[in-house]
Amino acid sequence: MSRAASKKTKSKGARTKSRGTTKSKKKTTQVARSTEPSPNPNEQPEGNENNSSEEEESDGHVNSKRKSMSNITKSLINKRQRRVSLPESDLEYFRSAARRFSATYSPYIDWYQVIYAGLEHVDDLIESGHAYLPQDQASLDTLKELYKELASVVPDMASLLEQVVDDGAVDGLITSMNLAASAAISQDIRELKSSILVYAREHLEIEHFSPPIKEDGSKADTRGWHHPQIGRLLCTPIKLPKFLKNPEQFCTLVIEGGIRINHQQFPSCFYQDGGAAASQGKDFVLEHLLRSQLLAKVFVNIYFGKATADDFTDGEPESRFRVKRSGKAYRYNIQEITYRHIAYTSLLLRHSLSASDDWRTDDGAVVKQSAFDAVIALFEIPKLMDEEFNTQLLKEWNEMFGWMLPTGEEARGLSSDDDEDSSLNMIQALVRRKRNAAIANTPSSSKSSGNTTSTGSGHKANHDPNRSSDHMSSRDTSHGDSTNIPPTDNSVDNSAPVAP
Repeated sequence: MSRAASKKTKSKGARTKSRGTTKSKKKTTQVARSTEPSPNPNEQPEGNENNSSEEEESDGHVNSKRKSMSNITKSLINKRQRRVSLPESDLEYFRSAARRFSATYSPYIDWYQVIYAGLEHVDDLIESGHAYLPQDQASLDTLKELYKELASVVPDMASLLEQVVDDGAVDGLITSMNLAASAAISQDIRELKSSILVYAREHLEIEHFSPPIKEDGSKADTRGWHHPQIGRLLCTPIKLPKFLKNPEQFCTLVIEGGIRINHQQFPSCFYQDGGAAASQGKDFVLEHLLRSQLLAKVFVNIYFGKATADDFTDGEPESRFRVKRSGKAYRYNIQEITYRHIAYTSLLLRHSLSASDDWRTDDGAVVKQSAFDAVIALFEIPKLMDEEFNTQLLKEWNEMFGWMLPTGEEARGLSSDDDEDSSLNMIQALVRRKRNAAIANTPSSSKSSGNTTSTGSGHKANHDPNRSSDHMSSRDTSHGDSTNIPPTDNSVDNSAPVAP
């Protein structure tokens, strides 16, 4: 790419000053890539989740002949160097963003499309055959909005991308982002794997599975339609009457293709009542949908961690507890639950109960990406949108979990709470005692017949000895959004807020 072409590489998001990286003259072909897209998170080599760790991520091809390369390019080229300098590298900002958006926006983001949709020189790339952006304006607008969201969490992104394009390292950057996202999703599934059977028993209100299911057993033999009680959770409500007549036979027919259960049919485990109301007829399909306790448990496991999920019951005030400030909710400063959080939770729940070993592999007629899109469609496709249902659903989810989020009451404020170990509480009590003692020892207090003290002007002022004159009367209700992703996903505040 020429120097002039390089200088035209600008972000359509927030513009920032270039880092002054030395440019070398290049031909346009140096940013050339194959016409095949960079692997998406769901297009990684086959294998189960245990083989998806980030340590196994391969490097994308980048141009290594440039005399002065950006930090990102050096990290992509030198795997050993990348591991050493990863927490401080510019590359990690992009990888952290990919992890973040996989759980807060979609696990199926095409980062190649997103990044090139936001670059002004994209037309040149299309002419060269090295971009495959959608042609319809609505899809392009969606990509550009996501690009802006990416720019809001990657510091100095415009300048960094300018350097990466100049290095011819775009393909390597996007591959690294996709691998980071895929590994993060696989990690969520691994952490859920040990608990999902416990949650399922609670939802079914049974003590043991019959026949028994070994937690470390093969999913292909014991999950999905290979087990009648798991099949009960996966069966769509409208087919429940037929299922309940002969569960084993029903499961066999599904496996053999005699009965079709696909991603367009929501499973009964999404329903608060197990699909009982929705099984009464097609007009009841929305009754208790996406309100199940099983879905709630999986949500807490994903966004707050297993320990918090084990303590969670129903979110009612009398059932609240001290929440550890950890997990995705605090790492990414999630301040409100959206339908995309619910959709991601539903995808992982459905996969965990299925017989599929890999979240990227479809389970029979259930196409995983389409299963995620089916929940999103309730909120984005006009012909499927029930505004009353959607509004009430999000209201209930935020009422149930809002107190656990970073914006939950007293999560950030300085107001007094019932935390006996709070330094502020100790200081407040100490100050109160000192002031009360000082008041008791003043001459005016001994002559006073009531709780009054003489003021400097000769007037008397009411005084409550049990109340500090410096008490905190208001809560801190400001909760600024997280604007930058920290260099590492492990930099989390582990102190514990108190539920209201």
